[in-house]
Amino acid sequence: MGYQYAPGQYVVVDPAELDKLRSAEEKRAIRIDRFVAPEQVGCIFHTDRHYYLLPEGVGARVPYTLVHQAMRQKEVHAVGQVV
Repeated sequence: MGYQYAPGQYVVVDPAELDKLRSAEEKRAIRIDRFVAPEQVGCIFHTDRHYYLLPEGVGARVPYTLVHQAMRQKEVHAVGQVV
């Protein structure tokens, strides 16, 4: 695995090194697998338990806001999992 930082120049990344860099905080992320219309989510998933997601930290505010606004405009729900 690698990352191109200039034309023809790459940094090689070892997956084991990436695992060492990941913190416990990053493991609290949510992966969105797809966006669906609200009626596509079965009633079994609409329970009395609700989760409200908010950005954590300054760096998460802009990405969270963009996703949130896009979901509201498109009137979709996100389906995913905690990673």
